Amino acid sequence: MNVLIVEDSSVMRRVIGNTVKKFLKCQVIESEHGIEALQILKNKRGK
Repeated sequence: MNVLIVEDSSVMRRVIGNTVKKFLKCQVIESEHGIEALQILKNKRGK
């Protein structure tokens, strides 16, 4: 399972990502803003 975290604060992305990894044991992908997140989703769907 992959989790995409979209948050403009790098500190909060790291805190959320570490928490998600700890409890869900999954791959975490981080994005700074919505446009970047949409591009990541597009690229993942294409594979």
